Amino acid sequence: MPSVSLVKALSHFFMRPGKWDEVRAWMQEDDHGPVAPISREEWLSNLNIHKPLEDITDGWFWRSIPAGLERIWNSDWKTVDDIDVQRLHQCHVSLACGIVLQINLDW
Repeated sequence: MPSVSLVKALSHFFMRPGKWDEVRAWMQEDDHGPVAPISREEWLSNLNIHKPLEDITDGWFWRSIPAGLERIWNSDWKTVDDIDVQRLHQCHVSLACGIVLQINLDW
């Protein structure tokens, strides 16, 4: 069975008419342009407790993933740090192609 790279598979997927708009349909008007990642406290303060969450994009984590991180190994402390090397201070989903692949379990 021939192997297909993820990049090639995604390229073919997005060449289909309307797929790009379909994938980005969750975006709101204020999601275009640089938007800083939100804290859990900020998300909670804007949450309407009388309205149920309808989609993964309504959740906190979706808008808290920072963009432009680079994983740096600290050999002195034997730790890994995620550093905003590009100093974007922007959430990943507000990038022009800010697609996130995540696996969620709802028991």
